[in-house]
Amino acid sequence: MRAFAGFFVSAAMFGFMIEGIPVPQLYLSLPFSVAWTPLAWHALFTVSVGYFLYRRVMATGSARARALLNIAIGLGLGVWNAYLWNVVEDETAGSIAWAWHPVSEFASQFLAGWVLFIGGHLLLDRFPPPPRPAPREFLTFLALAMLAWLLGWFLPLFPFSLILPFLLVVSLASLNAGRASPNNSWLARLFSLRIPARHYTTAILLPATAIATYATMKALEIEWETNVPVALITVPVSTFYWLYAILRANHAGHKTTPGPAPDLRLDER
Repeated sequence: MRAFAGFFVSAAMFGFMIEGIPVPQLYLSLPFSVAWTPLAWHALFTVSVGYFLYRRVMATGSARARALLNIAIGLGLGVWNAYLWNVVEDETAGSIAWAWHPVSEFASQFLAGWVLFIGGHLLLDRFPPPPRPAPREFLTFLALAMLAWLLGWFLPLFPFSLILPFLLVVSLASLNAGRASPNNSWLARLFSLRIPARHYTTAILLPATAIATYATMKALEIEWETNVPVALITVPVSTFYWLYAILRANHAGHKTTPGPAPDLRLDER
């Protein structure tokens, strides 16, 4: 699990930058906002489930496993989107109301998103594994990201905006500390996974289940505030694993013999 811990720290960095550079969600409800969208949504769902778990099961799992995975994801998204699409918050009264959108509107947007999701996996299948980013390339990307942060949210949300560089420094330090762990081929194997074309036939179960779930909840008017149970489960899980991954990487770094200076090759974590 040490290699996946490093992978999860990298996924968390993706979440921190997504929620802290183009949008300011990272800074608006501290400390809850550190975990809710960057860790619980992006690190846990977008990257760990949408990339790691999905590719692994679709490439190597049985037909039953592939079908169950797509149904499970579709069911979860259908229930969650019934809330996200239709809830209306009354800020003055501090309450919420429901205004159900037509199933056709949800279905058309969900199918568009699903096409992009599957299209991304098909592109990964078509191209060879990505090369290791050179230290200069990675540092250039990081510098551009920090420039966007300085020009965007640094001053308007100061001092809360300082949470982004702090989180990135902590994450990078843990990755560098654990770089000597004996898992250098783990990400290479993950990037090398290819999903056979015939396996994508089960992928249609994902939108079919999501749309059917949404339609059922609308027909029965099941008004369930899904964000609450989702947050109660995913926030502790993702926060615990991020902290565990950081501590484990640093512990591994202290136990290993010091090697050459870190070169920031993230695919070796």
